[in-house]
Amino acid sequence: MDRSETYVKMSDNPDIQEDHTDSEGDLYAYYFNGRDNYRELEFIRYSSYQQNPKHYSHLQAIWLPRQDQLQEMVGFTGQNCGWFYHWVSSEIYDLPDDKQNYRFKDHWYRHIPDYFNGSMEQLLLAFLMKEKYNKVWEGEIWQISLS
Repeated sequence: MDRSETYVKMSDNPDIQEDHTDSEGDLYAYYFNGRDNYRELEFIRYSSYQQNPKHYSHLQAIWLPRQDQLQEMVGFTGQNCGWFYHWVSSEIYDLPDDKQNYRFKDHWYRHIPDYFNGSMEQLLLAFLMKEKYNKVWEGEIWQISLS
């Protein structure tokens, strides 16, 4: 499960958060003001929240979707899996030549680490946001895609 600050930022979006219903196994992130007003990123499982809701009720927790939840949100079927494959492939083709490591004889997924240092959750969330909301991740925020 991706616990990176990037994934927390990507997940902190009304399009993702609004329709979510809490369920067992969910993971949430929140910022805690530690010493010297340093903001620390903390995590809590839904089960911990259920055991002590008063303790956690003041938090502005951000739900972090798991891979299976993202796949369900996309509505993965055979056709969607094909779209996902082509979307990832097109992302590789759109790279500058010096970053393009795709070879026709190889599979695209072998080369993702050459340019993509995120997680599968980030990749699935980016696909979901593009397909459902026509938004792309610009490093800090989701923007409406012009293409």
